[in-house]
Amino acid sequence: MVVNRLYYQDSEPEGGGNPPPKKILTPQNKRDWNDFLDHLQSKGVAGSKDLDQPDKKSIKGHIDDYKKENPNTTVSEDMIPLVQSEHQALRNGDSYAGLSLEHTKVLRQQLNGNYMKRPVAQDGGPFDSTMSRQYFPEFKKGDKNYGTDAQAYMKDFLTRPASDSTAKSPENTGGTDKPKGEENLIPYPDYNDQKSRNQYLEKWQKKYGPLYAQGDTVLKVNEVPRGASDTIKNISVKAAKEYGLDPALLYSSMMREGGAGLFKNKDGTDTRHRKPGEYGYQGFYGDKEFPINGNESFGVPDFAKRFPDLVKGGYLPKSFESKFRGTKNAGEYSENDFKSVEDGMKAKAALMKQSYDEVDKYAKQEGITLSKNAKDFFALADFNSGANFKKILKRYNDEGLLKDDKFLKEHPHKNEVIDPKDDVWAHVAPRLRMASALKEQKHFDSE
Repeated sequence: MVVNRLYYQDSEPEGGGNPPPKKILTPQNKRDWNDFLDHLQSKGVAGSKDLDQPDKKSIKGHIDDYKKENPNTTVSEDMIPLVQSEHQALRNGDSYAGLSLEHTKVLRQQLNGNYMKRPVAQDGGPFDSTMSRQYFPEFKKGDKNYGTDAQAYMKDFLTRPASDSTAKSPENTGGTDKPKGEENLIPYPDYNDQKSRNQYLEKWQKKYGPLYAQGDTVLKVNEVPRGASDTIKNISVKAAKEYGLDPALLYSSMMREGGAGLFKNKDGTDTRHRKPGEYGYQGFYGDKEFPINGNESFGVPDFAKRFPDLVKGGYLPKSFESKFRGTKNAGEYSENDFKSVEDGMKAKAALMKQSYDEVDKYAKQEGITLSKNAKDFFALADFNSGANFKKILKRYNDEGLLKDDKFLKEHPHKNEVIDPKDDVWAHVAPRLRMASALKEQKHFDSE
């Protein structure tokens, strides 16, 4: 059952007595509102500039027509100022849908960046063309659909069972009870405030150790890279889902391979401190047909050469050849450049899936059982160093380092002299740690 929650104003009402209640919309109200906007869309009314003209059919007329067809709807003219107020609260307020300020901030980070940037009607204004497309967000987690019930979504979102009996106890919270799982959550920063962003990274490093130039991986999750149509998180999730990969690991690998260069900072420079107009700004090197540099942004310097094998193995369709330049069109620009960020991420995901399959095949051939973490490690080792992963896997197995994932706790051969470019462990382990931290901090769902 959905219960209307009442909030009370601090100011004294005229005439004395109890202050009048200030209603907020229920999940059912929001569901009905979204259905009403769908109705306007089906009638060709949504987005129409006629809604901005007072001499045209008023919104009351449209609502009356809708209620005739849907007598049980809760939509009414009285709902309009509440819809405006809640959309403002979602974007700028201290509380949305009765959630605390902290939970409201967390909720905002789960929403599509493009959705949050859409214009919304101001409080107290009339229903207009902008408002006719002003949908409430709907939430899903795994197979569970919460619809417009933000509170139920956040209740589950912030609940994470301990992974094992050795899980650490939460730090002293001064007697404040927090939802299970939230005690480990670092409060998200104000992403528009550089000082707040820096403080967030300081807290991150205190909890997880030095970032070693991975700060952008933490901060850019919900930003849209150059030329993309969605946030990098959503792009990663989509590509990972197609290949059964961990989206947090796909994302952390991509950012570590140079993907951070596709983004810009609040001051307009990109993450490599290049200014607009400078060569290579946001990873752009001049080609408009294939503007995404696969070598620089996705770590796929041999993708074009491996493409035939990817097609043969069923990892990519042959039609994907239109999504990258390829060897026959290479010249001034790289053969591994892509039409879009989405195409580059799919190519990376296909290569990673192929690496997982190669690791599985070799491990079975050698009679070696690998944990999930070990499979992740050696798949990335294969992605970065090719068949060299076999030598590393065999050595770790022979030395008993695969048992309980001992090899992941610290560099197993840290006292040996290894050329940095050949130190596979040093390249791969930070990506696994980052992916794990991103999931623990709810930037990505845990598997």
